[in-house]
Amino acid sequence: MSHKTLVWIPFVLFAIGLFLVASVTSLFVLHHRETQAGVLAENAMVKMKKELETSPKDDALKERIRQADLQLRDEYFANRQRFKTAGPLLLGTLAVWVALAGWYFSRTGNQTPWAGDPAKEMGRIAEEISAYQAQLNQLKSEIEQREGELGLIQRQALDRANAPREQRLSVALLLLGGCCLIGGLFALGWYVRPILNPAEIKKAAPEQTTAATETPAAVQPAVVAMAPATAETP
Repeated sequence: MSHKTLVWIPFVLFAIGLFLVASVTSLFVLHHRETQAGVLAENAMVKMKKELETSPKDDALKERIRQADLQLRDEYFANRQRFKTAGPLLLGTLAVWVALAGWYFSRTGNQTPWAGDPAKEMGRIAEEISAYQAQLNQLKSEIEQREGELGLIQRQALDRANAPREQRLSVALLLLGGCCLIGGLFALGWYVRPILNPAEIKKAAPEQTTAATETPAAVQPAVVAMAPATAETP
């Protein structure tokens, strides 16, 4: 069977299914209405029978009761005949629908009739997959960008949180360095003070010369005593 014929089968199945649903619905609605009408007719008949008990010789009332009874019987048998006729017809139509649907799906492999050329469908599916993959990659890149922005914000927040501590540490190191520099300069000035002040050097030099030339008083008699001995030596 050609592809064009297979295209029309789903529409036929839809029409048959719609006919089945409409027929069953109409039968049930008609049955419900006839049931309600039968109940009302039975109530009217019961009322007329009570009136007949009060006036048993009323021929007109008897005729109405007989006509109502015949009408109820006719409606009952007509309803039964309708269901006997429509039941097999609906069951046969349902069987045809099931058989046609099973045959169609077995031939098409559960494919839609408007699928067209399989190669074109595969190409269309591949294009859709590529489009979805591109969208997925775009979403991934956006997520990575957002993660980078979030990381930058976190680092900035950490830097702002650590800034006061770093500032205090920098000030402490600066003060310590300043103190060390001042102490070094003071020590250097103490050691180079004589070089930078020649007056103190000159003042210290005569004092050292005088101390070297002066002879102690205790040493002079010893020198005098040693002088004659030196003179008498041949």
